[in-house]
Amino acid sequence: MLALSILVPQCVIKNSAAPAPAPAAPAADAAPAEKQIVPVQVEQEKGGQDKKSAAEKSSGGRTVQKPSAEKKPAARQPADSPAPQKQKPQPVQPQTPSGGKQAEPSAPEKKPAPAAEAPVSSVPADKPGTKTADKAGGTPAVTPGTTPAASGLMEIPQAVGSPVLVFVFDDGGQNISHLKKFLALPFPITVAVLPGLAHSKESAELVRKAAGKELMLHQPMQALNAKVNPGPGAITPDMRMYDIEQTLRKNIEELGPVAGLNNHEGSRIMENIVQTGTVLDYAAANGIFFLDSRTTAATQAPQAALERDMKIYSRDIFLDNKETKEEVLAELAKGLAIANRKGYCIMIGHVWSAGLIPPILETLYPELVKKGYRFSVVSKSGAGR
Repeated sequence: MLALSILVPQCVIKNSAAPAPAPAAPAADAAPAEKQIVPVQVEQEKGGQDKKSAAEKSSGGRTVQKPSAEKKPAARQPADSPAPQKQKPQPVQPQTPSGGKQAEPSAPEKKPAPAAEAPVSSVPADKPGTKTADKAGGTPAVTPGTTPAASGLMEIPQAVGSPVLVFVFDDGGQNISHLKKFLALPFPITVAVLPGLAHSKESAELVRKAAGKELMLHQPMQALNAKVNPGPGAITPDMRMYDIEQTLRKNIEELGPVAGLNNHEGSRIMENIVQTGTVLDYAAANGIFFLDSRTTAATQAPQAALERDMKIYSRDIFLDNKETKEEVLAELAKGLAIANRKGYCIMIGHVWSAGLIPPILETLYPELVKKGYRFSVVSKSGAGR
């Protein structure tokens, strides 16, 4: 019994003394745990802004004084270093100031910042093939001269045969600077100029002088909606055949020689077979073509042309009923499908879309040619029927 009573207290003493070193073990994990929390807080507050500096990273979120450029070591000691507070800089680095604590203890979390971590906005916007922010909706803006793959605009299908794309741009005569953006396109286009406007005559002259471009009269006609004003020089429902002929003659004399004409608005006139036939008769008598803009599904132009055994042209696509990049690309995709199906497609846009359509077409043009598409003005397209 006496031996047991002596041994028991010794066991108790040994058991109670054993945990003494335990408090030191958690101390080594305390700093990393704090460093894992701080960066999360900073990211939430800054919402994806630039990353913290190397000194802030290495101090676990606390601000550290930067005595000099010496605090940019290219590499740190590994995480299992036995005494991180006492580590010295690499021999190739200048001596650190004596006294004060250094930031080396957090070196395991220090990673060299690669160049790829720079913000996207730091990429020069004027480099071909780069993307810039679109002010309208956050989609990549078009950079002229880039390929579709680089700009991300649309996928161009391989042409079936050698289909012809015909681009017509209405409403010329309102703005010279807008018109010039279309005339600068590197392929043939047809421009329809309105009569009786401040820049009608000048616009017509510019189109005629531009290489590979074709001029039409964009003839105003009354719409079914009587509140819509078609503009000066319009054909109205009360006009007789002679009045229509005189109106056409006057408008063409203002613009000078034209290759053809199409209707501006005009749903009411184009649903009247007599008035529509009068327009076709004038076109045939003066050796110019007629393009039906198809502003109404009930157009009488095909019937009037059939009665006269006359070929006319008809619009297939309106590119910019909605003046957005998405609308233009969607309609262009439909146009390519039509061209691949029937060998051609006539697509109408408007000069007031000068900030939208020309950059898109200039960007896609090289790929369209590469995929087998051809470009033509209306009169040489072979699309008459």
